[in-house]
Parts: sequence; C-alpha cells; structure tokens
Amino acid sequence: MQSLGPEALAAPLDAALELAELKTAAQIELPSLSFALVVFTGPSRPRLDFQHRERLWRAFQVPVFEQFCGPDAAVIAHECEAHDGLHLAPRAGARIVDGELRIGSYATGLTALLDTAHCECGEETPRLTVGGLFDWARQAAA
Repeated sequence: MQSLGPEALAAPLDAALELAELKTAAQIELPSLSFALVVFTGPSRPRLDFQHRERLWRAFQVPVFEQFCGPDAAVIAHECEAHDGLHLAPRAGARIVDGELRIGSYATGLTALLDTAHCECGEETPRLTVGGLFDWARQAAA
C-alpha cells in the first residue's frame, strides 16, 4: 500500500522556513511535495526574499508562490506562475495612495507600485510591487 502525503503545502513564511530547516536536518519525516509551496506574507508578516526562496527550494524542490495577505488574513494579491509580481485580488480593496499601499482604510506603511503591463502568465489584473518585495527577482536575474 502506498503511503499518503501532502502534495502541496501552504503556511506563513516563518512556519514554512521552520519546516524546511527541520526537513533539511532530517529532524522530521515529510514526504516530498508534488506541486507547490504557498507562503503567506503581508504588512505585519515576514517578507519573502531570494534567500528564503532558495532555502525552501532546497528543502521541498517545488516552486514557491507567495500570497500577500491583509491584516484580516484575506488574500490581497497572489503570485502567478510567471513569478513577475503579485496579481491583485479583484475585491481586495488595495490601492496606492501617495506611494503607500493601503488596504481598505488600513495604512500599511509599505511603499508600493501597481504594474499594469502585460504579464507573461496571461492574467490581466494589475500586479502589486511593494518596495523591496521583489528584490529576489532582481537578484535571480543578476
């Protein structure tokens, strides 16, 4: 009989990094994932960077996708398969005011831009770029 295990994993970034460390150190037995790892970030959560992606890839060997969540844990934006920004959720209530990301009336304190250029994934929703959030993409391209 074949054992069952998770095919995908979704967790806040800090929890995903802790699982990756435990798996890499062989302190937990976790079957290999089949599809993806989704990490939750947000204005009050740790931010995903290039080193995090590398650590998560080494541990799980699946693509990492980010979901940027608001203060109520609702998804504000999600990363697409092209890994070229975070597409805004249609009803997220996110907007840029004087260069700052606002979610409804909540001021995040994060510098942000909206990218409305065509995305290679085919989604037409604007992509959120939060100051420094996509440094990993620039580092990977260098």
